[in-house]
Amino acid sequence: MGGDVTNRDIRASGRSRRDHTADTRSEGQRDSDRIIYSAAWRRLAGVTQVITPFEEMPSMHNRLTHSEKVAQVARSIADHLMDDDNQWSLIDTLGGLDADVCEAAGFAHDLGHPPFGHVGEEVLDHEARTTLKLADGFEGNAQSFRIVSQGKIRSSKYEGLDLTMATLAAVAKYPWTRTPTLADDHEGKLDSDSDYRRRWLKFNAYESEAPLLADCRQFATGIGAEVQTLEASVMDAADDITYAIHDLEDFYLGGIVDVSAIREDVDAFLERSSGVGAQRATPFVALSRRLKVDYADYFDDEALEHAAGEVSKQLKMGMGGRHHPLSQIEARARGMGSDLIGRYINAIVVKPTPLWTHGPHVGLAQSEWHEVQLWKEITKSYVIQRPDIALLQRGQQAILEGLVQLLNRWVDGDRKRLPARLRGEVEIAEGLADGSLSAGYGKEQHAPRGAAKRAILDYLCTLTDVQCTALFQKLSGVQVHRVSIGGAF
Repeated sequence: MGGDVTNRDIRASGRSRRDHTADTRSEGQRDSDRIIYSAAWRRLAGVTQVITPFEEMPSMHNRLTHSEKVAQVARSIADHLMDDDNQWSLIDTLGGLDADVCEAAGFAHDLGHPPFGHVGEEVLDHEARTTLKLADGFEGNAQSFRIVSQGKIRSSKYEGLDLTMATLAAVAKYPWTRTPTLADDHEGKLDSDSDYRRRWLKFNAYESEAPLLADCRQFATGIGAEVQTLEASVMDAADDITYAIHDLEDFYLGGIVDVSAIREDVDAFLERSSGVGAQRATPFVALSRRLKVDYADYFDDEALEHAAGEVSKQLKMGMGGRHHPLSQIEARARGMGSDLIGRYINAIVVKPTPLWTHGPHVGLAQSEWHEVQLWKEITKSYVIQRPDIALLQRGQQAILEGLVQLLNRWVDGDRKRLPARLRGEVEIAEGLADGSLSAGYGKEQHAPRGAAKRAILDYLCTLTDVQCTALFQKLSGVQVHRVSIGGAF
């Protein structure tokens, strides 16, 4: 879609810094390089993706390797869509599609996620709303959006990574702020109200970053106010595909997931749906109910049943039995994963209207979408919620709860001796709030800091799992801190 300068070109060059005429990279490529050269990116190598692996387990995905694969799959999806000449006009009408921006968003989408994976997100959200009294709590996607626009990450001349507006919009796969928590019937609304669930559970900007989100969304032409840009939709689909398939390979090869139990439950779900056999409850029954609420105009009972049969067949072919040599077991699992990734990339479609209410214009075709929902549920129900992993997760929960509470008391009681990085961010937030500072670092302030206590969450999201554990041990007195020049945190 070349030719005259278009809105797509304007979006791709919408950054505050100077033009580098000698640089042959596209703006999206430059964004990718800024991300992968950052300390925030390197930290992800020490952050849990789904569960923290034990020492005796084989290597598993962390947030960094997961993000690498999301970027690669996002790039492949974008290339697939752009290779279809019949889609060009529609893509242009919906605001354009830049494969480099899709890839950059894949790299950036998890930068703000906390230590200990999904457990960390839940704990920090609760502590943010209770201990720190932050109304919009904590959300990993909102933290990612914040981290690329805040702090002295790359230069003393501007804050954050100074990404293009196009990439910022692509990172925002939930382009809204959190809806206020209802004083009455919060749990009931979370269970039954699709719009409340959508706007409360997931969001991509705290109130402090809301103006920046609005600024980057001004280029999102041809789509609704709270609809993802095409690049955000590509990244979102890539994230779902990668989480559904690549992580499951890890769990199977690591001996964590019981495939026979999964297949038994899938078969029981199919029997229940057809009215044959015992009416045994399975995780897939609850999944069906939830999808009916969240995606009422895309979910289909028959499509889910067909998808369940396909998933059972794939499990039998790719992860059935362990009586073969280890090399053959791994080859079958990896081969299954590769085939599924390719099939799902080719199943991505572009539609002139959103696939579901408030949904994307780009996503998986209906049949493949149902399959991916089942794969994701398998990871949730048969890995994350395994009883024998609860001890690990409870310990991680205690660490983060303790750290937020300990640091909160420290900020209130002994400010001068806080870790330098945390003290600096608290003081900048307070200075911006009372007007004694006009900017944090440098001359260009992309977004305000918001409440000073949010600096505690920002600080924890600069730590790896190991650093987080070590800090808690020292602050709680479990392990005596040995004084060293420079300090560890």
